[in-house]
Amino acid sequence: MKLGKDVLNRLPVAFFQRCQLVNSAIDMLMKFGDVAHAEHLFQLTKKKTIVTYGAMMQGYVMNDMSEKALNLFEEVSSKSDKVLYVIVFGACASLSNERAIQLGKKLLHQIPTMFLDDIVVVNSAIHMLMKFGEVEDAECLFSVNAYGRNGMGSEAIDLYRQMPQNIRNTVSHICVLNACSHSGLLDQARTIFKEIGTKTEYIIATMIDCLSRMHMFDEAQKLIDDYEKSNSSSWIMYTHDRSHPRSAEIYAELHHLSSELKTHGHEYDSSWITRPLQDGESVESALCGH
Repeated sequence: MKLGKDVLNRLPVAFFQRCQLVNSAIDMLMKFGDVAHAEHLFQLTKKKTIVTYGAMMQGYVMNDMSEKALNLFEEVSSKSDKVLYVIVFGACASLSNERAIQLGKKLLHQIPTMFLDDIVVVNSAIHMLMKFGEVEDAECLFSVNAYGRNGMGSEAIDLYRQMPQNIRNTVSHICVLNACSHSGLLDQARTIFKEIGTKTEYIIATMIDCLSRMHMFDEAQKLIDDYEKSNSSSWIMYTHDRSHPRSAEIYAELHHLSSELKTHGHEYDSSWITRPLQDGESVESALCGH
């Protein structure tokens, strides 16, 4: 502990504009229990990344200050990644008060479909629900997701059908549609989708993904068009988005990976594009922007 703080105190001020160094220093200080020093360093940092916020939030949870973690999360909730979801679910689980329960359930209903393919995210959500006393919800989420991940779509559907209507929610809808997608159960997915009363954008996105995986591109496009007609601001407009603070780095790395793939003979498949290309747009740029 003494050595770590001594090294930190001797570093030139300019070094603290390096994100990786700041993130590591915050993580170290939080593990030492020196929350005040970590907070001071966080406030001094001008260019905070999502990782910086994650380090602070994880530190707060580690030091039994989960309320502060939730306060900090509210500043970056629109830019959440998988790691932040895991941290926030952990914070909500440790608090289990009214605020935590409301936030935890809200995030679970809004969680991006792709995050539910990550076992760490799902496990943290299950742990949170158990802490809330929502044992039945937790068991259903675990079982439906587990069946889906292992290509057991029919079993996932059977379990979903056994769930009482008042327990089914956005997450269970997404899990069963994902299970249908991974198992090639298109007709069952269509039936379940039609039965869902309130279709959130995340449920619609899951169904579009299911249709696209099974090459039902016209049907997927119709679903997109119908959604856009009833929603002036659609998730579909976030392709090629550059609102992330590290967009330049992300697109540079994407360009590098694309170049590497092409040198090894990869060709972009235009069949995955369900709309006409715009002026100046190529198959590569259209696919890489999603």
